[in-house]
Amino acid sequence: MVADNEGRIFVAAVNTVFVLSPNGSVIKNINVSGAEYIAFDNRTNIVYVTSGTLPIHTITEISDANLSVIRQLTVSAYPLALATDPTTGKVFIAIGNEVYALNSTKLVPLFNFLGVPTDMVVSPSGNILVSTYNFTENKGYIFMNFQGRTYSLELNTFPNSLLLEENEILVGTDGYILEINLALNIVGNISLYGGKIEGMAYDSNNDLVYAAVDSLYGQDYVLVLNNLSPIGEINVGITPVDVVFDPVSNYVFVSNFFDGTVAIISQGCPTQVNSSVSLPIIRSPTVSPQMPVISSFLPFYVTFVLLALFSALILRKYISKNRGE
Repeated sequence: MVADNEGRIFVAAVNTVFVLSPNGSVIKNINVSGAEYIAFDNRTNIVYVTSGTLPIHTITEISDANLSVIRQLTVSAYPLALATDPTTGKVFIAIGNEVYALNSTKLVPLFNFLGVPTDMVVSPSGNILVSTYNFTENKGYIFMNFQGRTYSLELNTFPNSLLLEENEILVGTDGYILEINLALNIVGNISLYGGKIEGMAYDSNNDLVYAAVDSLYGQDYVLVLNNLSPIGEINVGITPVDVVFDPVSNYVFVSNFFDGTVAIISQGCPTQVNSSVSLPIIRSPTVSPQMPVISSFLPFYVTFVLLALFSALILRKYISKNRGE
């Protein structure tokens, strides 16, 4: 999801890009086959959408003025992470193991990275940061390219999302939210056992961060933080994957992948919005001041080890019994 200058929200939903008004009503749906990653250039007022529907991989440009498709570019491989430079308006796309700059109808290669890209952000000073994972090595990486040089930070968890907050970057991973600076030093972190952080957004009006948490142990939720300290949680739909703050309406929009809904979080408790299209809109209550109870659960790997030991004991008793007979 992404918000434009007027506070409208663009939601990529498989074969459609839904356009929501700042108050959450659906005002248009635009046909884009395989729509997945989305970004907005506030200088040219163009929305970029990448698609990976086989056998064609495309980059679609949508006019923010008339909400229609301008053109589609076909690329050779699956375009994944996508970002725009807030200062220059340049568009960057991760394809395969390389980041490209979109120059009119051409893709100009910039730098290589390891692993599969999951997200990308660009700082006002031009730092391009990409989060990736490598299942084979069981590692995650943050790659940063600045002035032609590429730097990397190796992680022992898989990063899923990036949030740029002034000169600090929040990294949502499997089980953690990390805070790093532009020197790629980890300066803070919180642990969320059993929680996979899929998307994050910054509420600049209230200095709050909203993080979508896909929980292994119960209800999925949005965690609310202030200076990396949890202050509450909000239950949303199933498998929340992205979060956007709308500075026009002051609402927080949360896309829920598995049940195909968008939750809208406000400072009050608005009534439900009726929609004429098949995209349900759910209004969620305001932030609870209570701390989320998340640290009392066993980590996933501890649970797995205990189950394995229990199975081994049963198998051992079974073998011993057969030998005795």
